[in-house]
Amino acid sequence: MSDRSPLVAYDTKTAQRPVRKSAAAAASLVFGALGFCCSYLTGIPGVVFGIVAPVSLGAGILGLFFGIVALARIGNDQRQVRGWTVAVTGLILSCMSMLWLLVFLLRCTELDPH
Repeated sequence: MSDRSPLVAYDTKTAQRPVRKSAAAAASLVFGALGFCCSYLTGIPGVVFGIVAPVSLGAGILGLFFGIVALARIGNDQRQVRGWTVAVTGLILSCMSMLWLLVFLLRCTELDPH
């Protein structure tokens, strides 16, 4: 007799798919960090010269979009998709960058003598 165990049938209906990380969550984090860096580190020159403000706003909007998409996918398929913390971090960074940019824009229009 052989010591090998017999082959067990593999049921594809009950098998678990491998857990994967959300690409949308990673994109949210990248765009949120880009918007954060553009609005915080170069906020005053960017608003004054009008160079960085569109980049910061665009990155913030994309970060919000990808973060919401990631959270929706993670919520629908909790066992197969991971990345909730990354998506929430991207959302927070995106919101902070857009709020900071709004504060700078309001301050610059307040200081405008015309």
